Amino acid sequence: MPTKTRTKIVTADQPDPYAMRFEHVPYIQTDYNDSSPYRKSVEDVTEETRYILEEFIIERATEDGVDMGLMRPIIDINLAALPQYRQIQQIARRLRMIGDELDADQRIKSMVDQVPVNSPYETFSDVAKELFRDGIYNWGRIVTLFFFTYKLIIKSLRDQPASILQVLVDWTVRFVKELVAPWIVGKGGW
Repeated sequence: MPTKTRTKIVTADQPDPYAMRFEHVPYIQTDYNDSSPYRKSVEDVTEETRYILEEFIIERATEDGVDMGLMRPIIDINLAALPQYRQIQQIARRLRMIGDELDADQRIKSMVDQVPVNSPYETFSDVAKELFRDGIYNWGRIVTLFFFTYKLIIKSLRDQPASILQVLVDWTVRFVKELVAPWIVGKGGW
């Protein structure tokens, strides 16, 4: 039986509890990033973010034993048919492995508790902005954002129709586009 590998996340020497960084790599590297003939745009990153987030959610839900029937709004999207699916899957898997370390983090639970199920986007955005309040962007914080979204989805599915899942995905993609995508572009994309 294959062993499960985990990527260790460490806290940076800063007062910010979300200042996470990868211990062994400066950024998430895939076989595609290094050979890309063009520079990614914010629009490219935004589109890729949606697919990566959806794959991340599916991977987490599968690992956590969530009823996949509840994930129908995402599963109905045929990610496997996309030409860049292999890259999306690879990135989402790495993000999920890093997210495993966040599972017991009480700060995430506190963030999720700050967003009532029927909140507007602004409430979600205000809480998510706490991750980047000092203007420092890194992959650990982006993973935390994705994990925060996943936990909100799980919380929301208890009381809301499955359509809330797509709303939360849309909000996260919008948030990334508005605040985080320029940083990802600066790193050469996902």
